[in-house]
Amino acid sequence: MLFSTPKIELTGELEKIDQITNQLCEYAQGYNSRCVIILDPFISPFKDAIFQYFFDKNRITQVQISHPAVRAWQRPLLIALNLNNNFERDVLRYTVDKSLIELSPQILGKGGKRHYSGWIFTHATTQQIADDFDMLSIQKVSHGKLLLRFYDPAVLPQLLFILEPRQQIKLCGRIKRWALLDGNGDLFCHHNTADPCPVYVGLLGITRRLEDRLYCIGINNQVIKAYRKDHPTKKINECEMLNHLMPCLLRLMSQGFKDNELLVEWAKIAIDHGANFDLHPQIQEKLKTMKTRYDFPALLNLIKQSDWSF
Repeated sequence: MLFSTPKIELTGELEKIDQITNQLCEYAQGYNSRCVIILDPFISPFKDAIFQYFFDKNRITQVQISHPAVRAWQRPLLIALNLNNNFERDVLRYTVDKSLIELSPQILGKGGKRHYSGWIFTHATTQQIADDFDMLSIQKVSHGKLLLRFYDPAVLPQLLFILEPRQQIKLCGRIKRWALLDGNGDLFCHHNTADPCPVYVGLLGITRRLEDRLYCIGINNQVIKAYRKDHPTKKINECEMLNHLMPCLLRLMSQGFKDNELLVEWAKIAIDHGANFDLHPQIQEKLKTMKTRYDFPALLNLIKQSDWSF
């Protein structure tokens, strides 16, 4: 059966699209000009005529994540591109364009989601990478099993930031380079300096301490999303923000408070008043009286309205 290639149209800033595409092509040179796209339909169904072409040609590999929170249509998809082929190089440009569009304030402001997760460079097959992703996506934690969507571009850089080197190596497995667009629309690339290694056992060894830090990534992303709505043109280093917010979040969590809404408000205060605002003697005294999250509104309002120097 013959398949006609679909027409590719770009709508974004061509200079930036080509700049990022050329860098990705440079990364691919050591891998026979091969690049693997990661697509993530977890939040909402993924529909795209360009990738229907690859589906029809049986060139899409689905990651078979076995977790009740992941339905079949929500599983990540992998597609290997041959960048020596002009059409497939244009497909790479198309994914860069779409990824940039998904990051635009207009899209994010309407609750838009990111489907284009990034690009990886490896000599492994897409099925081998899918098998590794499957094992790594389910992690043992103190309360049972955790679905770790590490391939989410809003998660991976921060996850690498908090992991130990041995855990970073295990997470990358057979992947040598992992590129994505951060929340600013800038290219992020992690280079795995270790020798490629299959993921025989997917467990990263998540301690209770690391589990709390993982939770901080989710809080950090919610705070950044809200901050970007009010400051759409300001660039934010997501890892630096995590490093700034994490100490006060971990201190509050250590006292048994893990309510999502409370932690988000606590983190927002740290942006305005400093990372150690909660160590102020008056706040420390107030915290001793807190028993549930419902005790916090008065304290939160007091801190927000104060002129204290933390």
